[in-house]
Amino acid sequence: MAREEANRFNILDQPHFFDGAVALLGPERDQFLRDYKFDITPTTDDRPYFFDFFKWRALPELLERRALGIALLDCGSDRTLKTYEEIASITIGSVCVAARADFKAISGPVASKISTLRATSSR
Repeated sequence: MAREEANRFNILDQPHFFDGAVALLGPERDQFLRDYKFDITPTTDDRPYFFDFFKWRALPELLERRALGIALLDCGSDRTLKTYEEIASITIGSVCVAARADFKAISGPVASKISTLRATSSR
């Protein structure tokens, strides 16, 4: 099939689907897979699932395109980002609460016991 015969049903400014198929079947397959915005490599026994296809290095460009109305970023990726954001805020909050509780415990009655122990051990 010639490039000019493509782009009949999915009409785009360029025959991107045809170019992608030719790249995948041709000698520049590895370069195409490396540069593509998503991980479309075939599954293997070590990676048997299709759903983990997002390439994080493509995130800035995908968000920029989404702001322009070109939605290449599915809502699942948005949910993943929100989940990571929530996990980070809960973790930071928990660490702050735990550190404050430890500080209060040391500055209370335990602190006087520690200072007493230090004074007796320095004699």
